[in-house]
Amino acid sequence: MSVAIALHRPSAAKGLRLRSQIMTDKINALRRDRIRRVLGSLDSETCERLNSALMTVTGLAR
Repeated sequence: MSVAIALHRPSAAKGLRLRSQIMTDKINALRRDRIRRVLGSLDSETCERLNSALMTVTGLAR
């Protein structure tokens, strides 16, 4: 299965200080109490790309 990775450049508006990536083939569930803080945010275009990549990786894409 291919790895889908969305890349993000540092942006004060998105809250990212370093170049970041979302590794959709490394899905991991966390309990809500394990999440300490928000690291950044995604714009709607990136959210759509992430959703498509997750659908592909999980085999839910048509």
